[in-house]
Parts: sequence; C-alpha cells; structure tokens
Amino acid sequence: MPVDELFEESERLKLRFLAAMERMVKRGLLTEEQFAEVIDLVDRLDEYSEEEIEARLGKYISIIKTKHEAGVQKPERSG
Repeated sequence: MPVDELFEESERLKLRFLAAMERMVKRGLLTEEQFAEVIDLVDRLDEYSEEEIEARLGKYISIIKTKHEAGVQKPERSG
C-alpha cells in the first residue's frame, strides 16, 4: 500500500475510533474530560511508545467496561 493511502487509511481509522469514543460519552460511559484526553492521545500518537498508548487507552477501556457492566448508561436518543 502506498504511503499516501496508508496515511489516509490511518486518519480514517482515527476518526472512526474517536466517533466510537464520542458515542461512549453520549451513553454516559466516559466524561467529556476523559474524551478530551483520548482526543489528545490520538492527536499525539507518534509521541508515545506502544506501552504508553496501551496503558492510556487501557485506562479508558477499563472505565467503559466497568460502567457498562454496572449498567451506568444514559438512554440513547434517536434523531
């Protein structure tokens, strides 16, 4: 895959990931502050080691999982 296509695909993946995390905010599984931290992490991925990325994302995934399992969710709104 050419470098420009790889870059475009990675940017699409970042956007899809952030859209999924934004849905977690809307469902009450992440706070706006936590979401802002995720955005910052994604914006600066090249500044972190794989271990740092795993630790930071793991923290938010754990929060989401814990809240989801506890039934802490806002009802989804349509429209």
